[in-house]
Amino acid sequence: MNLGLWGYLTILAAVLELVFVACVFAYMGRLENRTPAPLGEKVGAHKAVLAKSRKRESMSQDEVDYATELISDARSPLAYAIPGALFTLGFFYVVGCLYQLHVYGGAPSFRTFVGGIPMLTSMNIVAQLRRVARLKGRLQEVSLTVPESSDVLTTAGTT
Repeated sequence: MNLGLWGYLTILAAVLELVFVACVFAYMGRLENRTPAPLGEKVGAHKAVLAKSRKRESMSQDEVDYATELISDARSPLAYAIPGALFTLGFFYVVGCLYQLHVYGGAPSFRTFVGGIPMLTSMNIVAQLRRVARLKGRLQEVSLTVPESSDVLTTAGTT
C-alpha cells in the first residue's frame, strides 16, 4: 500500500499527538499533586504578580513565592507539551485532509486549512510561556517589602 507523503505525515502527526498528550497528562498530574501557593487562589493574582515582576516593583514574600512558582512552571519542558499537542492536532487535520484529497481526488478548500487555527494558537501559547520564563532574571533582582504591622495585637486563644 502506497501512502505517499501525506499519509506518512498523517501517521507522524498522530504518533506525535499521542506523545504530547501523554506529556500533558504527566505535567498536569504534577501540577495537581503539589501544594498550591496561597496567593494562587485569588482571582487575577497571577496577572498582578507577573506585572510587578516585569516592572521590577517590590513584592511581598508571598508574591515572590507565587511568581517563582509561575516562572518555574513556564520554564518546565513539559509545559511546552500543551502547545505541542495543540499544534500537532491542527497539523494532523491539515495533512489528513490533504491525504484524503490525494487519495480520492479534489482540490483543497478553505476547510482543508482550518487546522491552521490551532497551529497559530499554539505558537501564541509558546510565546506567552517564553515571556513568563524570561522573568527569572528579574525575579532575582526584586526587593522584598516588609509587611506592615498591625496596631491591634492579638494573642492566641483570645477573641
